[in-house]
Amino acid sequence: MRTEGGTPGRVDVGLPVQLVVGLVLVAGCWALFWTVVNAWTEIFFFGLWLGYALTVDGVVRLRTGTSILTRSAAQFCLLFGYSVPFWWMHEWFNTALHNWYYVEPIPHSEPVRVLLYSLCFSTALPALFESAELLRSTRLVDRPGRWRPLRRTPALLYGVSVFGVLLLTAVLVFPRQLFFLIWLCPLLVLDPVNTRLGFPSLWGQLARGRWQPLLALALGGLMCGFFWEMWNYWTVGAHWVYRLPAFLSHVHLFRMPMPGYLGYVPFAWSAYAYYQTLRGLLTPASVDPLGLE
Repeated sequence: MRTEGGTPGRVDVGLPVQLVVGLVLVAGCWALFWTVVNAWTEIFFFGLWLGYALTVDGVVRLRTGTSILTRSAAQFCLLFGYSVPFWWMHEWFNTALHNWYYVEPIPHSEPVRVLLYSLCFSTALPALFESAELLRSTRLVDRPGRWRPLRRTPALLYGVSVFGVLLLTAVLVFPRQLFFLIWLCPLLVLDPVNTRLGFPSLWGQLARGRWQPLLALALGGLMCGFFWEMWNYWTVGAHWVYRLPAFLSHVHLFRMPMPGYLGYVPFAWSAYAYYQTLRGLLTPASVDPLGLE
């Protein structure tokens, strides 16, 4: 719940069930993910990040009296389904970029690998959006104030989408030189489309001088990036390793070179644009469950 001024209002809702379930999942799966090697280690990763999403949702519920799960359990579940093709799209990009690869102590057959990886990929959007909503409820982000409105003429929106397509093509043709721009391309292509179609969009928010959703998503991306990299670093099971140019690889935080964390910012924005496009096309009658407006 928010007051008229936009600040979070505390509501006595008791201890949310999702918070308890989430903490149990995080504690159990964290320990297993870092200590157990078997053919199904990825299930611990899924449980860990499901627990993360539920925990953060419960904290948001305590802070504000509402949350993504309590506003729409169906849309919360759909986030997991929408997340799978989003991350497989980036896996396809990576066949040209070769920015990361996976280490599997116990190799899988291809059908099992696709199934387990899809399960893991399904947690990306819930984790990002729950983190963004948590940060949106804090004084760090939820402050009154407006920027100068961003222009949004039809020609400008169309031009940005075309530029996004051209940039994506250039990244795939020149991956070693432009690899770092891949996280921005879905945003450039899809967010102007969402604006023109009347779907929620970051451009639409900035056109009204509202910067809070943009900042909340950026910080949410960094927050998830920290936990993704930390939990990946000490696992003894399946994990990913980066393969980036030497000039980016001198200072690391976990396995990720420090400059690489900047990619989580446009990644979160692109995830939001992708989600709003898919939700608007597949469930046009649904109400946006994200508390970022």
